[in-house]
Amino acid sequence: MAAGFTTENKGLTRYITIIGKGDCLMADTGLIRIEGSSYYLPGRWAVGVYLDFDTRCAVLIDSGAGTTVAQQVDHAVKAHGCKVAAIIITHGHEVQFRGNQYFKEQYPDIHIYSTHQTGMYLRHKSICSSELPFGAPICEGNICMPDHSITDFIPHADGSLQIGAITLQILALPGHCSGMIGVITPDDVVYCSDAMFGYHTLSKQKLLYYTNIAEAKSTFRKLLSLRASAYVLYHGGCIKGMMNLVKQHMTRINETTHFILNLVQDSPLTMETIIEKVMRRYEVEQSVQQYHVANAITHAHVTELYQKGLVLQYLYGGYLYVAGSHRDVMPDTDEEPEHIIKNNLLDVPS
Repeated sequence: MAAGFTTENKGLTRYITIIGKGDCLMADTGLIRIEGSSYYLPGRWAVGVYLDFDTRCAVLIDSGAGTTVAQQVDHAVKAHGCKVAAIIITHGHEVQFRGNQYFKEQYPDIHIYSTHQTGMYLRHKSICSSELPFGAPICEGNICMPDHSITDFIPHADGSLQIGAITLQILALPGHCSGMIGVITPDDVVYCSDAMFGYHTLSKQKLLYYTNIAEAKSTFRKLLSLRASAYVLYHGGCIKGMMNLVKQHMTRINETTHFILNLVQDSPLTMETIIEKVMRRYEVEQSVQQYHVANAITHAHVTELYQKGLVLQYLYGGYLYVAGSHRDVMPDTDEEPEHIIKNNLLDVPS
């Protein structure tokens, strides 16, 4: 797979350059160096690390899924003679921010950045929501523990962020989660958060977690237009090119949308029935948590169809029904005038 390799020594770590499809600069231990001062921690969660060797400061992109991951990142940063000065939390799913508390204890003056949407969610959540795709918030019983670790809010918009001597570019990456952002380093490495998922994740996750389909596709196009030197996926690691991965995401998303549309073309179905059929079609685990995941995804696809005028949504007998837009009667009736259906149209929250 590799076209060639070289080796070099820098500090305490020996690096091996492997140039090939989907490969970055791989270290024997600790962090993986991508380009210049841009790194990430290999493993299930690709925590991003930018090292400024002039000031001996590190900026993290997300803090990891818990204390163990945070400790691994911290030890690796220290092995390079640096300390963690700041963290950018890309969005409010727990595997992104569960390392915050560890870093706050280790570095009391640390700055932790997020968008207002992410920061407000962490600060004010109170009811445990298990709809998150890779885990639920920090909870004791049924009550979530508010996270007050965010120190600085940044706009959910494209722009620059100055952290000490380090200038980073912020990207708004909507679609997966409200308020999500990505980061571009001076090395032209894009940390994409969960805007897209790696090939290994795609091989296991047939139903992709996006809460706004139109925005997700817009984000795909934005990432493609960047033509960056490398991209880091929080669930997938480093890749060099995006075209094939974008095509696979688009195909997977469109297939789900078409599956749901076909379900309701001939006969209206309740939202609960659609969710049940989606879970069966994609072999989603039968658990309460995974139900909430399927629920959020299904609502996003139904909303996309509704906004395109391909389905109607209406209430009947206390149930929310979805029907192909060519239908003009409610289920089990053939005398309901069309204006009754239109007066009962509802927007489904994404």
